[in-house]
Amino acid sequence: MFLRSTAVQHMIQTSQKTGHLVAHFFYSHLYQSRLKAAHLFGSYIKQILAYLDMTGKQLPFGIITWVKRFYGPKRHYPKFEEIIDEIFLPLSDLLPGTIYVVDGLDECEQEEVRKVLRIFQKMMSQHGKKVFISGREALDVTKSIPDSIAVVISDENNRQDIRRFIEWRIGEKMREKQLTEKESVLQDIKNKLDEKADRM
Repeated sequence: MFLRSTAVQHMIQTSQKTGHLVAHFFYSHLYQSRLKAAHLFGSYIKQILAYLDMTGKQLPFGIITWVKRFYGPKRHYPKFEEIIDEIFLPLSDLLPGTIYVVDGLDECEQEEVRKVLRIFQKMMSQHGKKVFISGREALDVTKSIPDSIAVVISDENNRQDIRRFIEWRIGEKMREKQLTEKESVLQDIKNKLDEKADRM
């Protein structure tokens, strides 16, 4: 999907300095037809392939064969396990510094959530990959993935963070173009955004 959170944007900006890929996917209830685990890993595969092509890195022949088989003109529709074992995991091994981001996983059915967490658990235990999962607390990621860390954000403790974010975002926009010459108008914008954020 093409939606990006602030966290993803920050990771992408940081990764541009290191040259690592940030593969990201956003689940949304607005796209009911794309709430399967296969959609997440299919998107990751396309992002990795695009990154490898952009950086001029060669694919091993075995992976090319599977990619053609699953995504070529005479495609064979693969099982979920084939997508993971034959393409995704071998591709992820080619880019050990990649960060995998999934947002809104809680929008999926429980069976699809279990599939996603199972693959991430396997990746992290065998390959030490970096994964960032965001969603409601009901996901209980730390139970499914040992040694993972949960960061809880609540209304009580994020007020200052929201204000800092508003200041930072307006500063970014001001560097692109002048929003206003009047400081009072700029302050009104900040106050209005802060007020709206309070209702989130």
